Amino acid sequence: MLKSIDSKLRAWAIWSLIREDGGSGYVQFSYRERSGGGDCRSYAPSDADGVIVVSGCDGREQVIDYEEIRTLDALIHSKLSLSSRQLFKVWYLGRGTTRQRAEQMSCSEKTAFRHLDRSHHELEKLLLEQRYGSRSVSSHDGIQY
Repeated sequence: MLKSIDSKLRAWAIWSLIREDGGSGYVQFSYRERSGGGDCRSYAPSDADGVIVVSGCDGREQVIDYEEIRTLDALIHSKLSLSSRQLFKVWYLGRGTTRQRAEQMSCSEKTAFRHLDRSHHELEKLLLEQRYGSRSVSSHDGIQY
């Protein structure tokens, strides 16, 4: 799992929940509640318009603005493979524990994490292609011309 992509997707989940809530400015469920608990949390601070704060399990916070999330959302809905899109919806927008999410995906937890890792790399490649153009981009080797 790529931590930077995971943080962006957790912010995307909060942003999506805010949109589902009718844009009222807060979400009915916290992301921690939706994700089955744990020490990692994400939230949309009421005093900071247009950003979402993602806290990692290590205690570090990352601020992600709505523009970056809108870009991510557009890639997810237009260029990402259907299987990765469905996986992200189950994993980040769904509720439950890791085991429950794996069951929704009809696989083991280990397989679910493998699929998640593959989907993270697919999304990272799309983000790099968008940033640097549609050249051949490998997430493992940097930019290749």
